[in-house]
Amino acid sequence: MLEFDIAPAAAGLSRIPDGTYTLHATGALTDEASPANAYAQPAAAPEMVLDTDPALTARFAAARTIVMEASEPLNPATVTDTSFPVTGPGGPLDLAVRAQGVEPVAYTAGSTTVTLTLREDARDGAAYTITPSTSISDADGTPNAYSGGPITITYSALAPTAVSYAVLDRDRGTAAEREALFAPLTGAVRDPPYASHAREGDTIRLSITLDRATDPASPPTVLFVGKAAGSEVTMERFGNTDEWRAAYTVESAAQNAGLADGPFTFEAMATAPGGTRATITHASIPSSAPPTIDRTVPTLSAETSTVRTVTVEFSEPVSGSVGAGDWRVNGAGTAVTPLVMSSGLELELRVDAADAFGTGDTPEVSYSMPTRPRASLLLDAAGNAVASATVEASDGLPPEISAAFTGTATITLRLSEPLDATTVVASSLPVSVPDGATGITDSDGLPDAVTLAAQHAIGYTAGSLVLSIALGADATDG
Repeated sequence: MLEFDIAPAAAGLSRIPDGTYTLHATGALTDEASPANAYAQPAAAPEMVLDTDPALTARFAAARTIVMEASEPLNPATVTDTSFPVTGPGGPLDLAVRAQGVEPVAYTAGSTTVTLTLREDARDGAAYTITPSTSISDADGTPNAYSGGPITITYSALAPTAVSYAVLDRDRGTAAEREALFAPLTGAVRDPPYASHAREGDTIRLSITLDRATDPASPPTVLFVGKAAGSEVTMERFGNTDEWRAAYTVESAAQNAGLADGPFTFEAMATAPGGTRATITHASIPSSAPPTIDRTVPTLSAETSTVRTVTVEFSEPVSGSVGAGDWRVNGAGTAVTPLVMSSGLELELRVDAADAFGTGDTPEVSYSMPTRPRASLLLDAAGNAVASATVEASDGLPPEISAAFTGTATITLRLSEPLDATTVVASSLPVSVPDGATGITDSDGLPDAVTLAAQHAIGYTAGSLVLSIALGADATDG
C-alpha cells in the first residue's frame, strides 16, 4: 500500500475542497524486479471522491453583524433562524426580528456566506460563541452534516483617536520633502497660507491613529474621494505605533471624474485582531479639518471707477506681488500704476491723465502672468495662479451732463455718453427756478417747479449725445 498526504497550506488552501480527484502517475514508478518494470498509466486514470463535512468560520463584520463562511455551499433547507444560536457574556443573544424587515439569518442558495444579525450591539472586547446546528449540511447529493462544534469570536471595535492631514505642494517635490509626508509631524508641510488647501498635482498625506492594534495580516485600506470601489490603497504603518498613513495626489477631472472641488474626504477600513472590519471616515473625529481641494484657476473682470482708474475684481481672494509691468490698460503704451489690493478680491489700476478715458468708455485691461519666482505670483488659497488674460472693462461711470438755454423756452443738454432712452422721461429731468422767480409769492424758500410743455417736452433720440427740454408758459427770464 502506498499512502501520501496533500498539505492544504502548500496548495495555498485552508482545507482541501470536496470533489473528484484523479491520480496521474508516471513511468518513474517501477517495481523491484530486475530489470524493473515501469508503471503504465491506464486509459482510465484512478479517480477518488472527497466528500467531507462542511467547515464553518465566523467573524464580526459590525457591532450587530456576524458573518459565517462555509467551506462549500450549504443546503438552504438546513439553514434556518435557529441554526446558529449565539451566546454572549450575559447568556443567549436574540437575533433580529424578521417582522422589522431584517433577516436574522440570511443565506442565498449556492453561496458560502451566512449573515447573522443581532438585535443589540455586541460589547467591545467581549467573547461570543456560535454553536452551529448539526443539522446544517452541504448541498451535495450525499449530504454531510456540520460536525465542527462551537465557534468563539471576540468583538473588537476599532476607533480612530486622531485624524490629521498634511499637504505637499507639487512645486516642492524634492525627495526630502516627499519623505516628510511620512515623518513624525502633525502640522502641514506647505508654507502658510496654503496648508489648508490642495490643488491639482499636490499630495495630501492622510494620517489615522487607531485606539488599538489592527490585525497584522490585514493592514487598513483607504478609498479616496471620487475613486471607484476596487481602487483602495493599503495604508502604511508609521514605525511601531498604531498610526497609519497613505498619500493621495490630487487628480484632474479627466483622471478622477468623481472628484469635485471641496473638502477632501475618504473612507478607510481596518480589521481588529478579533476579525471585526470597521469603517473609518473623515467625519470620525469632528475636530479634524480636512484640506479643501481647489483646482479652479482664479479669473478676473474689470470696471471703470473714475476716468483714470479701473477696478479689477478676482473670482476669489488672491495674494501675492502686484507688479506695474504685469498690467496694461488700452494697450502696451499706457502707463499703469497698481494701487492697493482690497481684501484680495479687488485691485485698482490708475492710468496717467493723458490716458484718461470717458464716462462711456470700456477700456481693455490685460494681465500677463510674470516669470518671476512663484512666491511673487497672484495665487488663490490653494496656490492656483491667476493666468494671463485680457478683458473688456464694463462702464462703471455715470454720464456727465451740461445744460444751457438755446431759446426762451428750450434747454439743451449735452451728454458725455448716450443714455438709455427708456429712462429719459419728464419725471427724470425736473426743472426748477429760485423761489418766487416765476411770480409765485409763497416765499417758502424752496425752488419753484417749472411746468414742461404739454407736447414734446423731452426731445431725445437713442444713441444721441444731445437732449432738449421744452418749457411751459411759466418759464421766465433770469
